[in-house]
Amino acid sequence: MRFSANTIMIPIVYLITISAFTANAGPPKNIREPVVSGTFYPGSADELKKVVDGFLGAAKLKEVNGRVVAVMVPHAGYTYSGQVAAEAFAQLKGKPINTYVIVSPSHRIAFDGISVYPEGHFKSHLVFVEIYSKLANEIIKMDEMIRYYSPAHAQEHGIEVELPFIQRINEKAKIVPIVVGSQSSKAIQVLESVFTRILSSENTVLVMSVDLSHYHPYEQAVKLDTTGLAAVEKLNAKEFAEKVNSDETEVDNPAGIMAMLMAAGSLGGHASLLKYANSGDVTGDKSAVVGYGAAM
Repeated sequence: MRFSANTIMIPIVYLITISAFTANAGPPKNIREPVVSGTFYPGSADELKKVVDGFLGAAKLKEVNGRVVAVMVPHAGYTYSGQVAAEAFAQLKGKPINTYVIVSPSHRIAFDGISVYPEGHFKSHLVFVEIYSKLANEIIKMDEMIRYYSPAHAQEHGIEVELPFIQRINEKAKIVPIVVGSQSSKAIQVLESVFTRILSSENTVLVMSVDLSHYHPYEQAVKLDTTGLAAVEKLNAKEFAEKVNSDETEVDNPAGIMAMLMAAGSLGGHASLLKYANSGDVTGDKSAVVGYGAAM
């Protein structure tokens, strides 16, 4: 797959929304149940709070001049990528954000298009997270490539694993879950329009859920990952596209990253790389690692 960037200079930004379900109101309807609880993250509420709060507490805060419009976070098991993800989410705590638009590649289901979950709640051990249905349905109406395709969300972990972090930084957050099935030039164009719409709202943030290179030896993975992250940090969409096309970098959602960079370019500003690590840094096994990056 080949990608192109018509916008050269681009700032990195990420949106996400989540809202807490009010206590004593009874269980909501249309609930998406958790599917990776106990595997990707702890299966009990107390342990989950402890782990997530520990990650967030260890994160290093950066001074922000202006508004955080987007963050890039990994979506692996917390043992491997939890601290990396926390470095980005910690920057959002206390900010005037009420909606988190979470964008993930499709890991389980192959489908053509972009799927937006339109209404209801995502359940976790911490709280029911409300979907901001008004924005979700506005996005669905933006292009025929966008629709609600339920199988894309049924087993997808790329959105679910971000929810506990969002809930711990903002108990009243709402979300718009988006799963990207197409990694095509058309998908980039459509997502760019969607993200431009999203980033125009000051109380909304884009959360780009993405992992970097997969199953390369440690040194090769570091080279691949730092090459791509350098282009992101420079806000250079054209360079990022070239590195993807030449196999000099890898990400599991290139269309999402490209669209994010192109949409953010119209806002000005700058990007910050917050943390990079890979699974070999945690396990000590450096024979075949997965890369993780956090950016703001």
